[in-house]
Amino acid sequence: MSIVMNHSEKLSKELEVRHWACYAAKAAALFLLLGAFAVFGSQMHAFGVAVLWALLSCLSALGYAYFHVVRKASQRFLFESGRQLSRINSGRTLVFGIAFVVAATCAFGLFCDVLRWNALEWGIVASSAIFYPVAYCVLLRLIGGQFAEEFRQPGTTRAAIWVTIGYLCIAFLAESFAVPVVDYPSAYEAFAAAQQEFGDSPVELLRQLGILSSVAEGMTNWGTSQAADTSPYLYAGMKIFLNALSLAAVGSMLGACSISKTELRRMFADFTDDTADYTANDGARSKPALRFHYVAVGACMPVLLLVLLLCVNAHLQDASDRGELSFVKSFASNAVNLTVCVIDGEPYDAQVLQAARDEASSELEKLSTEAKETLVPLVNASFDARIDNIDGYLDDYYSLPADYERLVNLVGGNVEEFAAQRLQEKIDSDIDDSELALKLEEYSAQSQAILDRFESAKASSKIEEVPEWLMKSKDVVDATLFDETIEPDQKLLSLGQRFGVSAAAGTAAGVATKAVSKKLIERTVEKQFFKNVVSRITSVLASRAAGGVVGAAIGTAAGPVGTILGAAAGTAASIGVDYALLKVDESQNRESYKEQITDAIEEERAEVLSLLE
Repeated sequence: MSIVMNHSEKLSKELEVRHWACYAAKAAALFLLLGAFAVFGSQMHAFGVAVLWALLSCLSALGYAYFHVVRKASQRFLFESGRQLSRINSGRTLVFGIAFVVAATCAFGLFCDVLRWNALEWGIVASSAIFYPVAYCVLLRLIGGQFAEEFRQPGTTRAAIWVTIGYLCIAFLAESFAVPVVDYPSAYEAFAAAQQEFGDSPVELLRQLGILSSVAEGMTNWGTSQAADTSPYLYAGMKIFLNALSLAAVGSMLGACSISKTELRRMFADFTDDTADYTANDGARSKPALRFHYVAVGACMPVLLLVLLLCVNAHLQDASDRGELSFVKSFASNAVNLTVCVIDGEPYDAQVLQAARDEASSELEKLSTEAKETLVPLVNASFDARIDNIDGYLDDYYSLPADYERLVNLVGGNVEEFAAQRLQEKIDSDIDDSELALKLEEYSAQSQAILDRFESAKASSKIEEVPEWLMKSKDVVDATLFDETIEPDQKLLSLGQRFGVSAAAGTAAGVATKAVSKKLIERTVEKQFFKNVVSRITSVLASRAAGGVVGAAIGTAAGPVGTILGAAAGTAASIGVDYALLKVDESQNRESYKEQITDAIEEERAEVLSLLE
């Protein structure tokens, strides 16, 4: 008896080793086929693609249908043999049909993802071929005893399939966390970055499905780039959804590879009347008769899929040749929602450009408000100090030393330049614009940075080689449309330039003071008082000439001594005339001059403050 038992155990172990060796061979063939498609899939012709799709769908369908078909055997005892419900329970066409449709859908996902997998993802998928038998053996020990002998293998197989799919999902989930999230400014950028697996395929159906897959990946990546900042779990969930179909296909096909010939025959054979045969091993079991009706149904499904794929591809190719917009391209266009604006003959993504414009406007509005609050008091203080210096300038102007300096410069021909320089020196006396210059430099740098970011965003929104069918709308836009966006920016830059300040650091306070005074003097020399100043200096020179004539006359009458006395008399007469003229001019014009200088300062102040509005 023990010899018989030992022989039986030895035979069982040999059968198990043979079973898993057969599984390993089938799994290796499966991955070899997938690898070949990953390399040559985009160059395959329509018939080859359809055949491969049908074969993979058949294999995946076996994994899905196996448990559900065998489970019908347990339900046969609920119904009287030969009655209507019994015949319905014995039917498998619906189960095969549903399983095949699900499998064909998963095979499509597998087709798309195989070309997209990187080396790490290929390693994860390949490891599932080892994980599956390990999971099966562990589950057989854990839950195998919970099933009746008749359903032990189907039940364990189904559990192992789902555990393997779960393993793949978790592994891809971990891999997705290791990949940094790319921030896409628009749906189009995400779509363009998605790999176009079948862009060069000769099969129109694959090109269309590749577009659909790229839309799915692009929209997912775009969504995750927005969601990753707030919810990494949402990011991971959205990322793994893209791989769900392919991972389910891999798990179901590995499960199908583990089904023995005897169990595979059960799916297409009559149900037995009792469970006695299931206590025997595979080789000792009696073989129920095959139902060729179900074999025919199972064989027709991949043939129908093959014909359907070829017909759909021919229809799509014909529509593409006629220039018609397919449903997939229309769907992609609506999903990407690409609106193109043409500026100076170049296409730009209008949504990205508008977003950059809005962001720049918002930043500039905030910067302009802050600059206004900070700079207005400093500007007013600077101009108020200049107004306070007007009296000092006029005191100097109406002094005899200053008057004679002007006379000397008149003789040298530089009176206007001297007068303007003297006005600038006195008006700028003790003026400290260091804080104003520092703030202007700071705001000019921030303003220039906003302008640079806007120009960079504009450049990045330029579209290269976008297909016409992807454009939802296309408008020609004048480039000056975006000038309004940077107007506050340009105002701040203009204000900085007015004060001699640029975005570069290191502007001296004296430079800012001189720049303000230069503008002020340019405005002042246009005033009437400045023309009067020049005219009066000319008059002073005339009075000095008259004094010289009087002195010469005295010297001629009195001889040598008289010459000395004549020169002194002439000088005294000239000084007297100059002083008298100064006082007369001061009493008549000082207030008028002060008013005109004040007006010039206020005009310059108003123009400067207008740049902060």
